[in-house]
Amino acid sequence: MIATAVLAADYAGILELNDVTTLRARATQGQGAGLDFVEAPTASVRVADRLSTYTLTYSPTLTLPDFEQGIHPQLINVGNAIAAWHHRSTSFTVTEGAMYGVLDSAYLQQTQILMPGQQPPLNALPNPGFITVFGSTTDATLRQGVGRRVVLLLSGGYLVSGGADPASRDELPEEYGPRASASFAYTASRLDLLTTRVLVQELHTKGGCPPVATGTQVTMVGVPQEAGLVLCRERVESAQLDETLRRRLSRTTILTLGAGAAVYDTDATDLGVQETLLYPVALAQLSSHFGFKGTSELSLYAQLAPNVDPLTGLTAEYLQGSANLTDVLTSSRRLHLGVSALKTLQSDHGYNDVSLVTGSADATLGLDRLSDLSFGVQGLWQEHSGYGNLWSVFAYVALTVRARPVRF
Repeated sequence: MIATAVLAADYAGILELNDVTTLRARATQGQGAGLDFVEAPTASVRVADRLSTYTLTYSPTLTLPDFEQGIHPQLINVGNAIAAWHHRSTSFTVTEGAMYGVLDSAYLQQTQILMPGQQPPLNALPNPGFITVFGSTTDATLRQGVGRRVVLLLSGGYLVSGGADPASRDELPEEYGPRASASFAYTASRLDLLTTRVLVQELHTKGGCPPVATGTQVTMVGVPQEAGLVLCRERVESAQLDETLRRRLSRTTILTLGAGAAVYDTDATDLGVQETLLYPVALAQLSSHFGFKGTSELSLYAQLAPNVDPLTGLTAEYLQGSANLTDVLTSSRRLHLGVSALKTLQSDHGYNDVSLVTGSADATLGLDRLSDLSFGVQGLWQEHSGYGNLWSVFAYVALTVRARPVRF
């Protein structure tokens, strides 16, 4: 009993609870207009001692779409678990994320499982409709400092996501496969950080075959069936090498530039596509802080890189960019403007020609230390060859309520 009490005394924990209640007026191509009610509570528990930290988070989202016409609840469950250990210049982190539920594919805010700090990808959306989705990511990262200037990072993991049943996979195919990366970061000076990185991944896609490409010689061959649905299977193996320079231009401004190359080997026999292509990779990002205590930020981002289309399982070269302005007027008032865009630059088989634009404008007003009121508008437009056009817009008002943290 005494030994257990002493062991427990080495740990300190914190429980954090919050809830976001949203009412939004939505208009979506093919679905008309309606009112949606969304409830999104979050519970997070973190326990730590001198050498380790354990975090468990559960954040379900309950949506009542078109609730003025009746109650038809949809629930998305998202959970994350993080275990991190550190000792001097060495740290090791294991992250597990899981998601399951019903999703309207025409809504702008799709549920995604992301690593901390990872930027959500811009991906083409399936046709409007309700699908059952699931996902899981498992990642482990080893960070080792070598002296005062060098940091080595090794990471490996496995991901799976997509439709959870045959009907859903016909709209949103299942993706799964391993991935790994290694990076070497060198602090060249007080202002400059150089990073060399290698990424490898094998991604398998299984689901409904995409519409027959137009203007090409591609012809789908005999493919298996699942519950009466025609299936297509694709496999993409990729390797990427890039070099990034992160330079601090001033106390408030950071510029990041990167370049490299990637090799993608695609085997999509069901679609008659087998190719190995070399793609250029480039990155530019500018971040500048200003305003109230330096908490306002302007961020500009542009990237040229290949990507695997989740709807077709095929690879193409994409140019994507974003601009975000967050202006913290006071400690309780914040404005945000954002726009993102994606465009296919190279696609030889006609399936992956995608143009996509999203935009948002919102404001947050702090009511007190434990509650905020937000309101804004968001919009999306995309054109995807074989899938047609899709647009969706909504205006919303949201109330965020936080409980006082409980320490134990």
